Amino acid sequence: MAKVPYAGDLRHSISLQTRSASTDTGGGFTSSWSTTRVVYAKIIPINGSNSYSSGRIDHDLTHDVYTRYYSDIDFSAGGGKMRIAWTDRGTSRTFGVKYVLTIDERDRFLLFRCSEGGVDDS
Repeated sequence: MAKVPYAGDLRHSISLQTRSASTDTGGGFTSSWSTTRVVYAKIIPINGSNSYSSGRIDHDLTHDVYTRYYSDIDFSAGGGKMRIAWTDRGTSRTFGVKYVLTIDERDRFLLFRCSEGGVDDS
């Protein structure tokens, strides 16, 4: 069970971004990221390992990100549809959202389970 953060713990300003795809002139797809909401969050590092198997890099969960609950958040975050952009002391970081949980199903806080760099940045 995830621990509920205090309001004072939400001290990092982050951008929740969603991917939109459009068809290009060659019949392929082009994707772009747009910021849907800027919120305050608590970011906790939980792991930091990557594994290489079958010719691809698999990112394990690296960070838990807590925010207040927002009803318009797309909870189908898996599959590279959502990411979090965060600038910390001049360093930009990107977290791919693996899944989103409503803590204790009480509609007060959200928990984003993320992997740093785990989303294609195209």
